[in-house]
Amino acid sequence: MLGEEAYHVELVRNTDEGKLDAYILDGEMEEFVRIVQPEIECVVTTGSDRRTILFHAVADRASGETVGDTSFFEATGDWVKSTNVFDGVFKSIQVKGSRFSEVVFNFPKGNDRD
Repeated sequence: MLGEEAYHVELVRNTDEGKLDAYILDGEMEEFVRIVQPEIECVVTTGSDRRTILFHAVADRASGETVGDTSFFEATGDWVKSTNVFDGVFKSIQVKGSRFSEVVFNFPKGNDRD
């Protein structure tokens, strides 16, 4: 959740490929929201391990999304294949003029307070 449910980041883990996909969505999680960032920095903690990963913007010809105008990002790493639970902090995400910094979450739980 970004802000008071203004937007959401949905993470999808692909264990076969060692990929984490991130989708920027609206507050109701119904529509994709394109942003201009070429990458999103995230600090991930698993046990005593701490690493910085970058989610890179993905262009998609089918949707017309391009780097600099996309709702889809991906990060890769072998650790994704074997890590079911982790804590993370998105350093900064800017969506339609609003900046969300130091967004703390748990995967797979998220960061909803309810």
